[in-house]
Amino acid sequence: MPFCWRFDIPKKLKKMVSTGANLLPTADAFKPGQWEHDKAIYEAGMNKQRATEKEKNDWKMFLLDWQEPHITPDMLHTIQCPALIVCGDHDLISISHTVLIYQNIKHANLWVMPNSGHGTLKEHADEFNEQAEHFISTPFADHP
Repeated sequence: MPFCWRFDIPKKLKKMVSTGANLLPTADAFKPGQWEHDKAIYEAGMNKQRATEKEKNDWKMFLLDWQEPHITPDMLHTIQCPALIVCGDHDLISISHTVLIYQNIKHANLWVMPNSGHGTLKEHADEFNEQAEHFISTPFADHP
């Protein structure tokens, strides 16, 4: 199922936190070598039969990551609420994609979590939750 950008959603948000996001499913969206690794998985699994619901679901989740999203900077410009854009400093998503997201949301803050991979909200759950809660509960002030 392709990602569908709904233009009414940004109007409904008061604040948002995003972690480990990319804009396009392209090689430059990922750390070096990740795209090639995932391409091999895609090619090996294209015609494979999946017997269990877990196998079918795992493949659907892989395809979602492999084929999506397709978000343009203009789409990000529609987000007017304050946003906390998060990634790990060892994330499988390239920092450049995270920074591009941050730069194209008018009221955004950027947080690069030290010593963290793609699963920042799991790997550092307490700190992530503390920062997210603070961001959501504190009045927003734009930073230059």
